[in-house]
Amino acid sequence: MHFVTYEVLFLLKFYMLKVPVAKLCHIQHLQDHYDAGWAWSGLGTLYSTSDDQSKASVCFKQVAKLVGKLTTSAQHWQFIGPFPIGKAETDGDPVESFGGIQNITRTRFLPDYYLISELVPGRYVSWTTLLPKASKGYITIAPNLPWGDLVNSLGSTGVTEWQGWAATEISVHVDGVNIAARCLGVHTIYVDGFPVTGDVYRRDHFRFGVRLHAGIHTVCIRVRAKGSLSFSCSFEVSEVAFEVHDPHFLPDFVAGHLFSGFLALPIANLHQSRWLRNIRVSLEESSESAPFRLKSEASEFAIAPGQIRLINVQLQIFADDFVLSSCDQLPLSIKVSTSEGSRSLQILLRCRSMSQSFLFTFLDHDGSVQHAAAVAPLDPCEGPSSTCPVVLTLHGTTVPPQNQADSYKRMINNKFVFGFSSAWVLAPTRSAFLSTTT
Repeated sequence: MHFVTYEVLFLLKFYMLKVPVAKLCHIQHLQDHYDAGWAWSGLGTLYSTSDDQSKASVCFKQVAKLVGKLTTSAQHWQFIGPFPIGKAETDGDPVESFGGIQNITRTRFLPDYYLISELVPGRYVSWTTLLPKASKGYITIAPNLPWGDLVNSLGSTGVTEWQGWAATEISVHVDGVNIAARCLGVHTIYVDGFPVTGDVYRRDHFRFGVRLHAGIHTVCIRVRAKGSLSFSCSFEVSEVAFEVHDPHFLPDFVAGHLFSGFLALPIANLHQSRWLRNIRVSLEESSESAPFRLKSEASEFAIAPGQIRLINVQLQIFADDFVLSSCDQLPLSIKVSTSEGSRSLQILLRCRSMSQSFLFTFLDHDGSVQHAAAVAPLDPCEGPSSTCPVVLTLHGTTVPPQNQADSYKRMINNKFVFGFSSAWVLAPTRSAFLSTTT
């Protein structure tokens, strides 16, 4: 309870009072509540605003001792809306005529501040506080409106689409730290007006670096939805300058042989100001990696702060006649070295038999690594050249290529047999196939 009380109190003073008066209010409160972290953050931000950096430094050092390098209220949001919505390419911001969201966030804690919305009975909307109700700290915005009456009045369900703004604060207490943001369910957030990438697909492993100085920073999201919307945001201090994520797909060994070796490694630069340069990829020494080497793409591109970029590499074998002694799984450790240090990533390659579907990767015409699934013919192909025809099959949305290839099966003696007697099955990803035909 103290955390919420201090936060609301000091944000109100921080936004609405003149700087000298706001400083006095903070100092008076800290005399009785010396451990109030938000009060120290607010006071330090006020001193920074008035260019008194020595006093601001004292405040931020004190709050860093109390609560660490970062304080976030990202589970306590304020929302204003809903407002009518237009098409994305022609729609306007409903609060722009009031100075934009950066201006009206100052009004969040005023009880008598209202805006007009055509969707709401009584026409007025005000700021409301949102608390997490779902798992993983998700915030749900579900406007309580007579949607049935609105649909009947306009004769269209398009009226159920709405927009609004959600806002919160984070407080950074140390200059030069790497702040990593992860916001799920929204495509963009704004930190002090600066756009930061979100993730509408709600993947938990992507974070984006944000450059912030010490002080209180406002986080805003322009929410757009139909019916209801759930989102989640977290901010944390990243102790590493970059991350190496698992590749989206990996090639298989087939009957102990490496069918293809292209990999695309997603590397995320979490540093708040420096570029990742001199990127080198290699295999860490082990008994499993001895027959292999990694060849990196010839690239002079660096990775910008906050950027996630795919680095293409190719797994190669020293001896052409190499065969895995046991067709099971092959663990390998990849080391990525950069100007900001090095990181390691463990991958696990499968080994598939000739009677099973398998995945392989290839370089598309645009230089990207794509993948496909295939099933070998069950029997030798007949004809002068012994060349087998290929059955090309394209999967639908959300269907992985291996599932598409495995759909060509039949039951023999109570066992599934995959593929055709005298033809290959080829199931590329749809993006890979389309890009090769354009």
